Amino acid sequence: MTFQRTIATHRFTLFGALAVGLVLWLTDRRLDDQALLGMLPTGLAIYLTSELNNTFALLRISSRMIGSVLALLLPMAVSLHPLQPAHAVLLLAVIVFFPLLASYQRPYIPSLSFLTFLLLGCSALFVPQFLLLMPLFWMAQLLLRSFSFRGWVASLLGIWLPGWFAFSYCYLTDQPEVFLERCSQVVMLAPPSYEALTLHHWLVVGFAFLLYVVAVIDFGLNSGRDKTRIRNSYMVVTLLGGAGFAGLMIQPQLFNELLPLCLVPTAILGGHYIALSYGRLQNWLTIFFLLSSIAISIFNAFFD
Repeated sequence: MTFQRTIATHRFTLFGALAVGLVLWLTDRRLDDQALLGMLPTGLAIYLTSELNNTFALLRISSRMIGSVLALLLPMAVSLHPLQPAHAVLLLAVIVFFPLLASYQRPYIPSLSFLTFLLLGCSALFVPQFLLLMPLFWMAQLLLRSFSFRGWVASLLGIWLPGWFAFSYCYLTDQPEVFLERCSQVVMLAPPSYEALTLHHWLVVGFAFLLYVVAVIDFGLNSGRDKTRIRNSYMVVTLLGGAGFAGLMIQPQLFNELLPLCLVPTAILGGHYIALSYGRLQNWLTIFFLLSSIAISIFNAFFD
């Protein structure tokens, strides 16, 4: 318990997690220039996650555990090390929580709904299937008591704008078939293909899902200690995280693009669990999660 409380409240925990994550990242045997460039959006995502905690006071104590958990999760996913479009999805997966959580009990500010769905629309430029998340984001607004007719109209405008620019670009470059093909991917999902998934992929998803489940159960048992706004915020995080894991099972061929939708909510929930749940079992689970994340990162870096 003392160990858990110490790492949860220590002012240098985030720096320590970043140092460990950096070492694990640099030990990847496939390290090249693209992997070094991939550190930039990854570091920015960790910083934004920490700012998300500071902005919305997601933890009742002064702790940087949420950013620290993400700093340990990302080095495990060696397929996300090289710079790629999935890093844009990673950043958008963090940024979208800012206008979404800020809309709590503010249905009269449609601009927040517009920004939320604008970011979702930008993500859909990389993965068109993200448009299927629209109902879940409306459900999230209901949980945050921010859904309104004006906000709904603003959400349609926000989701439409990136698509309009994409269509205009394809039309002006005489490639309308590219836009139509991308749209068809939303209506007709490709059959799941698990052949490309290796042990590395299953270890990352399995570890993240285990931490996600433990954190969700713990929060459900102890949510009464948090304010209503925080409880509703974590319900939204749980909803979107569950959608990310479900998406990975339905479309495993989009592993790199969908993984950020799993890791970001897991980091938020896992940070809450480690920072605020104390006890003998919680202490041992925290040690298990920390050591396992390092062990999986080393295995994926050297052997998979």
